[in-house]
Amino acid sequence: MATRLSKAKKLTGTLEADLHCHVFSNPREPANVRYREAMPLIGNPKTKSKRGLEAITYQMKQTKLDILGLTRAEDDWLPERIASQAADLPKDWKWYADPKMLQVINPQGRIFTFIPGEELFTPEGHVLIPIGLSFGEQLQHDKITFRKIRTYANAHKDITLVSDHPFSHGGLIAKGKISFGEILETINAYEYNASVSQKENSKTERLCERRRAPLTHNSDAHRIKDIGKTSTRFKEIYAKNGDELAKSLNNALRTRGGVEKGNTNPLPLTGRFHHFYMVLTDHKLGASKHDSERDDFNPKKALEKIS
Repeated sequence: MATRLSKAKKLTGTLEADLHCHVFSNPREPANVRYREAMPLIGNPKTKSKRGLEAITYQMKQTKLDILGLTRAEDDWLPERIASQAADLPKDWKWYADPKMLQVINPQGRIFTFIPGEELFTPEGHVLIPIGLSFGEQLQHDKITFRKIRTYANAHKDITLVSDHPFSHGGLIAKGKISFGEILETINAYEYNASVSQKENSKTERLCERRRAPLTHNSDAHRIKDIGKTSTRFKEIYAKNGDELAKSLNNALRTRGGVEKGNTNPLPLTGRFHHFYMVLTDHKLGASKHDSERDDFNPKKALEKIS
């Protein structure tokens, strides 16, 4: 078993972060369609894989990530399952956990930091809270609205509200159900999302440029190999524990000059069709649940079979 540390490793300087990532599955619904392609299904007791975190840290190393946001979406996620995976790492690994941060240190001394986040689906559009939540903290999804989130944020100044993929599927601006002025007053930052089209991301970039608003770059990954396809570069970070890291990241993300574009590589499937194809192959074509995961998967041919 890995060694648990009593103190976190200090994080300083410039750090690369991917703050929107769904590499887990609802433990109560292991066949959940939305995340059935997610790997390594962290939180799913049926997987019992001790290499889940190792696989994630390997991908983080390949994409030069220091911080990964573990994003929940309309399902509860038990943090002790993450901690148990850290504890089950090989004995030459080390780990640390507090309410707002999990650190894993490989045998070479490379530090990988995980923070909890949440994506909320409201009638008005998606809202991402990537920083400031605690492990195990669960916001009420039933009948959640944009205005309820704004009220919550006003009472909890240590969280950041991000409009994720604002011009794409489910985005606040794309849906058009609330005024642009209300969005600007409430949202702290906007997201360049590697899972949507460049056209939609360009609109987000122009919005942030004109409004001098902070822009975060995230992968919205549902598979290990998509982690770090894009990242946010945080400058002048200093943190000795989870609370300090949340405050430092919040301060940086709320200030346009505190973050900049990190590593960016487009995903094989871009735009709103990425998740659609996963559902399409499973339910319309009678294909196995891993068909959309194949490198030779052709979405155009899939569409032809249905039409």
